[in-house]
Amino acid sequence: MEIVSSEVGVRINDWYNVIRKHNIDEALIIKSEIEQKMKSMDDKDLSIYYNLMSFRHQMMIDYVDPAFLKDDRIELPEELKDSESKKEQFNGLIEYYFNFFRGMHEFNKGLFIKAILFYKRAEKKLDAVSDEIERAEFNYKVSEVYYHMKQTQVSLLYAMQAFQTYQAYEIYTVRRMHCEFVIAGNYDDLHRPDKALPYLESALYIAKLENNHRLIGAALYNLGNCFLKMGDFATATQYFRESVNRYVEGKLEFLTHSVEAWFSLTQILFKQKNIHEAKRIYEEGLAQAYQLKEEGLIAEFHFLKSLYLEDGDTKGILDSFSVLESKGMYPDIEEFALEAAKYFSENGKYKDSSLFYEKMIEAQKQIRKEGSDYEI
Repeated sequence: MEIVSSEVGVRINDWYNVIRKHNIDEALIIKSEIEQKMKSMDDKDLSIYYNLMSFRHQMMIDYVDPAFLKDDRIELPEELKDSESKKEQFNGLIEYYFNFFRGMHEFNKGLFIKAILFYKRAEKKLDAVSDEIERAEFNYKVSEVYYHMKQTQVSLLYAMQAFQTYQAYEIYTVRRMHCEFVIAGNYDDLHRPDKALPYLESALYIAKLENNHRLIGAALYNLGNCFLKMGDFATATQYFRESVNRYVEGKLEFLTHSVEAWFSLTQILFKQKNIHEAKRIYEEGLAQAYQLKEEGLIAEFHFLKSLYLEDGDTKGILDSFSVLESKGMYPDIEEFALEAAKYFSENGKYKDSSLFYEKMIEAQKQIRKEGSDYEI
């Protein structure tokens, strides 16, 4: 029986629907089926579409089960690199997917400015997308990167649009929960943890229904951050502990989010002057950061060591900031510079305190500058 390109295209659409639901087993089955059909096809547009979806498939697996992939890094397929370098004219939908998936890839690498540039290119082709869920997926992903860039109002706008769509579809409860994380995070940044809390409580409820260690760990971690913003250190510490324990129970120590939970627990224990336990958690979390080769997180742990274990080693702190700056992690520098400034002020080291207040202001200026650099 002759295989028609349109039939394969429809099956690739089915594959993408499964990918968006993070269903690895079904996605692998459909991928294998499509691969067999592609062997007899000679359609360049279809080949590009397949390669794009295969790229997205890899990113989905890397998110859901990072240990599943043997390669350390997901790279853009060679055929797509060639297409980009030759500036081929894709049809509207393919161009949308190309830029959208590239944006996701750059975001996963921590290259937020580059991710936004690709997302903006994709947005110009969004009129080629008729699927309401795909538009919600786009809005969610854009809200995520703007949140990390501390472009709070913009992030909140995109997140709310995505959330409203996912609310209408019962099968997308997990993605609705992801939106709730971003919405809550933005409200925290707006100093409205009271508005963030209901979204996080809803997210934890959903995560427990799903009985998913990763989702529960993330919900507990975000609740810890929310109570930290409220100034309730005791409750925040409790949630950070529960988050770490949930990741350990699920054998998910290899996840970046897991290491972030270890870091936050370490940080709050140091602030509470629980030095003995903080040092133990610090050593375990740092070892995981090294195992993941997460240079940014390694630098953040070294910041805590320089500040709290080495009695405010200014050079060590500045060395950590240099690493964070090289990765464009200015929101983190802003937070840590303020923490260091307060520490030195409390210990009567006003010259050092002044230095880090200046570092905080420099980071804020850089954040604002980057907020105006998104136009293509």
